[in-house]
Amino acid sequence: MNAQIIIGLVGLTLVITVGGVIDDLREWLVGFAVPYNPLKVLGSMLSSTMTVGFFCGFAWALFAKHDPLLSGGVVAMSSAAADEGLALLHGLVRRVMPLRPPQSMQVPVEIPAKAKAPKNEDEAHAAMDRRDAEREG
Repeated sequence: MNAQIIIGLVGLTLVITVGGVIDDLREWLVGFAVPYNPLKVLGSMLSSTMTVGFFCGFAWALFAKHDPLLSGGVVAMSSAAADEGLALLHGLVRRVMPLRPPQSMQVPVEIPAKAKAPKNEDEAHAAMDRRDAEREG
């Protein structure tokens, strides 16, 4: 197996396990109440990077006439390493660039106390004209 095939299978594994493409299907399958329901087991298997990686590598090896156990193992380990690496990278990015700016960087916004809504189109156009005149002058 060459590196391009391994990288492609790792990508396929990550799309299946952590991608949003089949997120609803995974949640539906895992949501079954009976613990040993085959569909619930399938849902938990679709959430495991190692399991999906092994079966992707195994299926590719059967198709390409390679050693299935070796190929499955290589893809499973590579997928697990890629998943952990992406989780680490995601954590670092969230630390460096938080979703909300710190309190010291937030700009206060003034909201007028009593802003009246215009009653018709003429009042709305007049209000916009007054606002534009205030900004220009």
